[in-house]
Amino acid sequence: MNNTRRLPHTWRQGRPSASSWVCEVRREKEEEKEKEEEEEEVEEQGEEKKTHTKKTLGKEKEKEKEEEEEEEKKYICLKSLGKRGGFHLRYLENT
Repeated sequence: MNNTRRLPHTWRQGRPSASSWVCEVRREKEEEKEKEEEEEEVEEQGEEKKTHTKKTLGKEKEKEKEEEEEEEKKYICLKSLGKRGGFHLRYLENT
């Protein structure tokens, strides 16, 4: 007698055929390529945003410098008022 055992039919159903396995591998490779392309697009958009933010950062820095200059002018005026009128500087800054 033959000692080999026949495998049940369900065992074959769980295994993919060679052609379907090749198709799955191709799909996975295509999906990986698409993901890489999307990541590259996101990086390119990120670089565009960075250049955009660099421009806005430059503008923000200019605005901050202007505000600081205005504050310095106010402080100088308050200092001179404090010396003339005898008021305390903190009192003038709070008002």
